[in-house]
Amino acid sequence: MKDARGLDVTGNDAAAVAAADDFAARLLRLDQGVEAILDAAKRWPDTPIVQLYAAAFWLYGQTEGAIARKSGSSACAR
Repeated sequence: MKDARGLDVTGNDAAAVAAADDFAARLLRLDQGVEAILDAAKRWPDTPIVQLYAAAFWLYGQTEGAIARKSGSSACAR
């Protein structure tokens, strides 16, 4: 399976890849709604790119939740 940029993605669920593509596009545009990746991470726990993007959201998030999680592990990470 390939993402919107034509890169190979591990996973066989088109909806999971679409969620990852949506996150990447919103992040690059600095658009609202990037937090939707957190719901995607819960829905597709075995899709590595979705999990990676959720981790990136927490890592770079400027929210109280991100700050609170910095000392612990992410609920999305395995």
